[in-house]
Amino acid sequence: TDDALEPRSNLVITPFVVYDTRDSFVRPRQGLFSELKVDISKGFQNSTDDFTKYRLDMRYFRTPFERLTLGLMGRAGNIRPFGDNEIIPQDQLFYLGGINSVRGYDENLLFYDAQGDPVGGKSAINGSIEGRIDIGYNFELTTFFDTGSVSQDPNFKDFVFRSSFGMGLLYQTIIGPIGIFYGWKIDPRPEEAPGQWHFTIGYTF
Repeated sequence: TDDALEPRSNLVITPFVVYDTRDSFVRPRQGLFSELKVDISKGFQNSTDDFTKYRLDMRYFRTPFERLTLGLMGRAGNIRPFGDNEIIPQDQLFYLGGINSVRGYDENLLFYDAQGDPVGGKSAINGSIEGRIDIGYNFELTTFFDTGSVSQDPNFKDFVFRSSFGMGLLYQTIIGPIGIFYGWKIDPRPEEAPGQWHFTIGYTF
């Protein structure tokens, strides 16, 4: 609606907890990272921004061989209104698709409506598996599998997962890697391209 495009004022408090045993922030090869964030939002003009938003991010890295690092990532999100509010604004929902969630899809377009606009959800789950192979001369070859889903049900029901797989080439710099990825959609819809190129600065997770 037109009201959704109007400026809104709200107060957000975000307590969080982080547990990090990674051996490197720039190029992790071993260890666990986990983070839980909770956004407590209160709108000033109306109740549409009265909600609590939970986000969990977990990553695990292991290097079984000198030149091979395996990475696992899982994320979950949930948003719930409180008080008299029953509506979550579109710009506060969870969206998936793109370089930081499910590669092979355009940004935020893992799900979309008949007009091609992004469809978000009150709950979301996504995960990735990566194999990072050091091929020398500061280059790294990456293979990956991504999957994820969003749902309008805040109770983590009615998920329909969409997935992709692909490869990437990264170059290590003193501030972290830069690279390019190509992801192939698994079971693309008839109107969709088979895949998508992505450029990244830093690791995807």
